[in-house]
Amino acid sequence: MTRLLWVGILLVALAGPAFGGIPDAGFSDVSFYQAIRGQEAILVCPAADLTPPTSFFDVTVMSQFNRPLEDVEVVCTFANANVTVLDEIRDTTDVNGFCRIPIHAGTIITGPRGTTALSSEYTVTCETVVLKTGTVYVLSPDLDGADIVGPLDFSVFALDWLLTGVIPPPGLRSDYNQDGSVNPLDFSIFALHWLQVFP
Repeated sequence: MTRLLWVGILLVALAGPAFGGIPDAGFSDVSFYQAIRGQEAILVCPAADLTPPTSFFDVTVMSQFNRPLEDVEVVCTFANANVTVLDEIRDTTDVNGFCRIPIHAGTIITGPRGTTALSSEYTVTCETVVLKTGTVYVLSPDLDGADIVGPLDFSVFALDWLLTGVIPPPGLRSDYNQDGSVNPLDFSIFALHWLQVFP
């Protein structure tokens, strides 16, 4: 009887991958696309246009058997309320356990000249399993959190124009490439997102 029990347990374990499994953070992968200076800083925008230099998450969910989990939901949240998330950051994995999650977001960071980027903790989960947590600096051309990159954002950006700051962490809020100064390179990034709005 005991032998039959152990054989049954073994068969269930071997059959597990065929029925999916439990997300495993050790086998899964979560990364920012277009992270600036590694994963210390990211750039987000209301339109989440999925083209550089805007950020999004690439996630591959693997089971405890190190096999892809298909059709499972992945969710990301930011802890800092001044990261204005305009749409839920979530998606469902494909047959390879992969999903690319756009980040429709801006920031509320309209302080005086020289204000630094926002810092926020983030958490990526799948079926209540935490795949990754960390802290990241969040930059956005939507500096007033109004869901559109417009004149008010430009006025905030203009406050920081030609300002030189420290190399992050944390960098200046308008230093989109985080090279230590707000210069024409940052303006070109701002201009790429001009009048972008949340769909």
